[in-house]
Amino acid sequence: MTTRRLYQYSVSPFSRIPHHLLSSTDESETCAICGHAVSGPVLYEACVIDGGTAWGDDAADETDPGYMGVFPIGSDCHRRFAIR
Repeated sequence: MTTRRLYQYSVSPFSRIPHHLLSSTDESETCAICGHAVSGPVLYEACVIDGGTAWGDDAADETDPGYMGVFPIGSDCHRRFAIR
């Protein structure tokens, strides 16, 4: 069983998405920080909780109504905003 590594970031989820990208229909392949397409394999992922206002971790309760799921993070956003 592969364990998923979830990361934490210094900016809020979806906080850097320009208005023209907010209506994107394919969220599964877009960065949860900037909204741009994640090219290549997804190397970084983050859990979004509290209705989209905070990053979660492995202990996030998937049955909580504010749990939004795990989203990909683009390499540029990961490099700029990851908490190390």
